[in-house]
Amino acid sequence: MTVDAKQRHLVMVEHPDEKIMVCAEAAPDAFAAFGSSFSFKGLLGATSNDVNAANAFASTAATIERTQTVNLLREMLYRTCELWLSGALNKEEFLMRTARDHRTVVALLAIEQLTGVVKAPATVISGPAVSAAAAQSEELVKLLNTYQEQRTAREADVATAAKELAEANTLYPKDGGDSAKPICELADAPADAKSEHKKCKDAQAKHSEAKTALVAAQKREDAVLGQLAALSGGLAAATNAGSFNAGGIDQEKRKLSDVQTAVIAGAVEKIVLGSGIDEPLVFCMTYLQSERYDPDGTTRATCEQVIRARAAQDVKTSGQLFGEANDEALEILSLSEATEARSRATLLSARYRVALENLKNLMMQTPEAQWDARWKAFANAAGQVGPECIDRAACVKYANRENAFPFQTYFLLNPDGYEKGIAEWSDALKAAAEAEAKKKEGTK
Repeated sequence: MTVDAKQRHLVMVEHPDEKIMVCAEAAPDAFAAFGSSFSFKGLLGATSNDVNAANAFASTAATIERTQTVNLLREMLYRTCELWLSGALNKEEFLMRTARDHRTVVALLAIEQLTGVVKAPATVISGPAVSAAAAQSEELVKLLNTYQEQRTAREADVATAAKELAEANTLYPKDGGDSAKPICELADAPADAKSEHKKCKDAQAKHSEAKTALVAAQKREDAVLGQLAALSGGLAAATNAGSFNAGGIDQEKRKLSDVQTAVIAGAVEKIVLGSGIDEPLVFCMTYLQSERYDPDGTTRATCEQVIRARAAQDVKTSGQLFGEANDEALEILSLSEATEARSRATLLSARYRVALENLKNLMMQTPEAQWDARWKAFANAAGQVGPECIDRAACVKYANRENAFPFQTYFLLNPDGYEKGIAEWSDALKAAAEAEAKKKEGTK
């Protein structure tokens, strides 16, 4: 999709779940402005009626000056939105990608501010528009058009002369280092560079004459515009034409000492090395937010190790940068504990599978009359059981879901409580069964 400076757009897609997904237009590279002027005169008399009107309209377009980091940020965020809109990213991947974009831009912005901003200067282009009372100012309008053409030609002459002067005004002597000066600044021609000196002086004179001619052309044009404005009580309208470079800094120029340069180089190196994308961390953050856990918990345990190790690294880095290292946090997030956490997670995964099977068997064995009491006692021991078990049928259905891990999150929070609740449930069923058996024997 391509639009010009006079149009705006946004992309909208209707999602299967009836939601509308939108990517607003990235910040445009150019903008357009419009201007117009209008004048009117009417004269009503006994013998004649005279009406004159004039209108002028002009459009101006300009590029928007931005640094390379701002342009990169715009493109990255918009392309990320496009990937999400097209279905190439899910919600978790979208969030991780935006975090990745943020990390990259922070590094680039820091480097840009250290090394100097590089940006393209903005350019503004405007078009001519002139109109006046046709019956009374036709000749003046023709004359104005002629003067405008002359002024445009003089502007081109000035630009050409300036280029020739820049080429001719070389440094002398060529190998003079810091003592060298532009040759046009020398009052007398050097013996070994007389032709170069004469060429530069000639170019300088030509440039001065071209500027004088441009000033004269502009004055002629302004004089005609003044006459048009005064004609018929001000019955005229006009806009000027022009094209110019709005300036801007192509690159920040500053003289640095060797020490400053070395310090900046070291800072840039640290930023570059520290801004790399940790792909294992990106995968784990996405994985842990989804429901696609592996049955044996190996990936989950590995991801736990990765996240703990990265957290420990960030704490250390924060301490090195700001002098606020927390010994307790470093101890808690140490790599050795992360390794132990992996082993513990593997063991917990095995305990979870056993506990789940025992829990499902108890659900099926518990008589309906005992269900409420047994489930309430189990929930008190386990601590958290989730909102799914609103009654026995719902609880059995939840526990027997395929390709899922019911109660896993709550079990990992309190494995001892879950196992205790299951043991008490089992003992209660055995006691009830024994009591029922004794009761039957007593009746015999």
